[in-house]
Amino acid sequence: MHLRIPIALSLFATLLNLGAAAESKKDANPNVILIITDDLGNTGLSGWGSSFYETPHIDALAKSGVLFKNFYSASCLCSPARASLMTGKYSQRVGITEYIESTRKTGPHSHETTLPKTEITLGEAFKKNGYQTGYIGKWHLGAEAGGWPKDHGFDWAMASCEHGMPGSYFFPYKHRSVSVLNVPDLEDGKAGDYLTDVITDKAIGFIRESSKVTAPFFLTLSHYAVHLPLEAPQPLVEKYKKKRLKMYGTSQAPFEKEGAYRNRLRQGNPTYAAMTESLDTNIGKLLASLKKLNVYDNTIIAFVADNGGESTRSSVTSNIPYRAGKVWNYEGGIRVPAFIVWPKHIKPAVIEEKSITMDLYPTLLDLAGLKLLPEQHIDGVSFKPLILGERNTMAKRTIGFWHPHSTGRPKSGAYISGDWKIVNFLNGKPSELYDLSKDISERKNLASTYPDREKQMTQEFRQWVKSTNRTHVEESKK
Repeated sequence: MHLRIPIALSLFATLLNLGAAAESKKDANPNVILIITDDLGNTGLSGWGSSFYETPHIDALAKSGVLFKNFYSASCLCSPARASLMTGKYSQRVGITEYIESTRKTGPHSHETTLPKTEITLGEAFKKNGYQTGYIGKWHLGAEAGGWPKDHGFDWAMASCEHGMPGSYFFPYKHRSVSVLNVPDLEDGKAGDYLTDVITDKAIGFIRESSKVTAPFFLTLSHYAVHLPLEAPQPLVEKYKKKRLKMYGTSQAPFEKEGAYRNRLRQGNPTYAAMTESLDTNIGKLLASLKKLNVYDNTIIAFVADNGGESTRSSVTSNIPYRAGKVWNYEGGIRVPAFIVWPKHIKPAVIEEKSITMDLYPTLLDLAGLKLLPEQHIDGVSFKPLILGERNTMAKRTIGFWHPHSTGRPKSGAYISGDWKIVNFLNGKPSELYDLSKDISERKNLASTYPDREKQMTQEFRQWVKSTNRTHVEESKK
């Protein structure tokens, strides 16, 4: 009997400590989860207007918080957009203006092959404030030594491949010949495992372990979905094959010409839809775990996509009514879904003001009660006052979008001031002018109707290019 007393006391003390930790976390800084989706356009969710894709969990989550109605990605391409997200700066300021291919080859005109160590990333900002930091999934900000999530403020990191897409969504998540696409760290799986499921499960594991200690956590859950390759569990694919037949019969999806490409005008790819539903199901699973672990109420959840849906090159989705998609600086390439939820702290609302990727950096710090870093997130604006329903002190935004430079893609930049948008080209093609308040689909080019406005906005765009360009890019001055 005398041996059982110390054991019982030890167990009792452990339970007391865990209880104390749980109680102290209630009054601590909030946990923060940043969910990044890949190539998810602004009509890629049922709550954002899709009648083909089914995303009930994400829709319900968004309705419980603050939805950004006019949210823009900082770039129509993944690496630049993600550089902006991690730094709070326009990507050209950090030298990433194109997607980074791998350690063996970099995209044309990507001045950096990895995110510079001189930047204080969002992960580092939270880590310096005592947060446990984790990153899982797509990184695509460099695969050289010193360029991984663990080198940029994330203590725990896994499942980031050298490139921007997985070799396969099914175990062992490898490509048959291109090794830079192979997703690491998931060797403990089995045949049939699906990447979106597994990444979510690993993220939940990080949350479970983090919830045992008093320090709050900051987790970036960066899904590869819904980027290519087109792969999904077959039962879900069959579901959407039947749905497509019911909605459209045997008719083929319509297309329109967009530059040298065809732009898809109707959603209806069964595999893409299945990938989207799988993503949604896993968001639901994540939320259920947060509630089970009793950390949901004090967790800020931010959701964002890196750029618009792929509607022209692979034509796997449609961004209608927005024009074009990924790699284009039309609305289909740069408008993305975004929202922030903080149960019991944020009331449901819709923010009309224009917001952009870089705003998430200061906004998340501000909501968490942490000191802002204005010299770092110089292009981001904290939306905390609007999110918490305080007086609207937001200034009118003007935002710009850099020219993607890679061969064979549309070399266009864009600039938005108020309701007006100018699209500027590098190939000698005249600029295009649109009134977004009347023409969100960018069908009516008003450049010849308002030549003075076109000239003024072109000048403003060029000045913006000059003021945000870290290095000299001769093309951008044409």
